[in-house]
Amino acid sequence: MNQRNLFFLGLMILVAGFLAESFAVNMDEGTWRACRDASDDAIELRLGQGGGWWRNVGIDVKPSELTGPDVAALWTRGAPVKFELAREAGRILFEGTGGRRPKGDWTFQRDAAFAARVEKLGGGPVGDEDLLRMAIRKIEGSFIQGLIDLGYDKLDADDVIRLHNHDISLDYVEGMQELGYRPDGEELIRLFVHGVGPQEAVQLRTMGLSGIPVEDLIRLKNNGVDAQYVKAMVDVGFPASDVEGLIRLAVHGVAPEYAAAAKQMGLKRLDLEDVIRLRNHGVDEEMMRGMGRVKPEDLSTEDLIRLNNNGVDADYVSEVRTSGFEDFSVEDVIRIHNNSVDESYLRGLRIAGLTDLSAEDITRLHVHGVKAEDLVIFARLGYDASDVEDIVRLENNGVSASTVEEFRALGYGDLSSDDLVHLRNNDVTPDFVRKVKEAGLDNLEVRTMIRLRQGGLDAETLLKERGGN
Repeated sequence: MNQRNLFFLGLMILVAGFLAESFAVNMDEGTWRACRDASDDAIELRLGQGGGWWRNVGIDVKPSELTGPDVAALWTRGAPVKFELAREAGRILFEGTGGRRPKGDWTFQRDAAFAARVEKLGGGPVGDEDLLRMAIRKIEGSFIQGLIDLGYDKLDADDVIRLHNHDISLDYVEGMQELGYRPDGEELIRLFVHGVGPQEAVQLRTMGLSGIPVEDLIRLKNNGVDAQYVKAMVDVGFPASDVEGLIRLAVHGVAPEYAAAAKQMGLKRLDLEDVIRLRNHGVDEEMMRGMGRVKPEDLSTEDLIRLNNNGVDADYVSEVRTSGFEDFSVEDVIRIHNNSVDESYLRGLRIAGLTDLSAEDITRLHVHGVKAEDLVIFARLGYDASDVEDIVRLENNGVSASTVEEFRALGYGDLSSDDLVHLRNNDVTPDFVRKVKEAGLDNLEVRTMIRLRQGGLDAETLLKERGGN
């Protein structure tokens, strides 16, 4: 290293030392100002350090807490004042000038016995700044001794101050210990801040939740899982020991009433995760109560979710089953529902004795506009209404059940579906047959009537010709 670099290095060291000395702050002295409220019941002492900008702390005190011969002159303009604020951690000595805004300098004298007691908590040496902070916060020796008596040996000054700032009492700490917990300073603060106290812990213990980790206590509280919730879920059938499961139920908005309704349905399998999935997919209690009446022993959670997602309610499932389609799968039920096959249509199929139809058959009949009442008539007239292809063919060719009834009334009761389609396609209607009969042409064969129509002969002409003869 050359001489120039050595010179600059030495200069930097000198400057750093100068700055460190210039900005060093004694934590046991500084400046003060005072002001009082309108009622004269309280005085605010503001303590500053480092020229007033390093630290500025306010202390609200009653006039009676200040001692010294000059307290009365505190508000007298220009009067020299000297007084002190004695706390168990040490004494803050004030000296200055009175007036409307009294001010001056302060120093702090530590209490060695108090410091020794704090050090028994195992946090190491206690500095003046820590003791001053304890004095400002009016932390008493009984609080320190209480923590020692409760077995704490790893708390530093910051821990003590934070416990005191959060108003954590010795009774609270002792209550948690009596339940088997020995939380450290941070855990005590977390428990207290999150509203977990001895009472809550006792209630949870009566439900079977004893000795669970502090973090679990906090998580239960944060997620709204109290003793009442745990009891209700235990009554439903979920174990109290499953902390994670209870939290998941609560997080997903599963109320005890909902869980009970889910359990009472009678699904072939239903665990905690199933209940959560039902809740997340919008399966409501009404749906579950309805499914309970259907006795869905053969249904799974996934089946119920799929039914619900497709708008299939319990009444519809019940109607499918009572209509004679007990063997329909969930897929079958969803299929006919999504093709607008309603309950009345299913009842019509049952009346027609068509309970052997598949979901595909029912869907085809309905999609092609075949009415349930027509199926009843077809069955009554002796047609095989379960022959979906024939029935759909008749419907697609405009042959209704009432048309078949009319043909039968005219003496054509043994017409096949082919005959009916040929008659309809050649415009041989029951009205035409009726007028043919009136013309004296009785019991004509189907093909003869078709030829008559194909030859352009209508019923009126036939009547006139037969009348002329």
